[in-house]
Amino acid sequence: MGEFRDLLDRERRRFTMPEGSIDDLERRRERKRRNHRIATAALALVIAAAGIGGGLYAFRPTDEGQPAQTPTPSGSVRPTPAPSESPSAIAHIALSTSRTGRYGTAEP
Repeated sequence: MGEFRDLLDRERRRFTMPEGSIDDLERRRERKRRNHRIATAALALVIAAAGIGGGLYAFRPTDEGQPAQTPTPSGSVRPTPAPSESPSAIAHIALSTSRTGRYGTAEP
């Protein structure tokens, strides 16, 4: 491991860094961080504006909302007479429902 460290030290001495390179690196790093913070804030503002706009659109007043009117019964509609209580009528109803399925269709 010592040989590798000596080799790296020799190569490091061969090359010199220009003056101010560390300062340039720090400035570039700070610029990237600042730009990242600005982009994050801009994205947050866009998302907030979209949320507020969507909420306002969802709860906007419309002229379509009118109160419901209760229908008035007309004289032409007559109630269906109830089946008679005779045993033959009850047997007829029981037979007709046993041959049809849940939705009124014939079952095999």
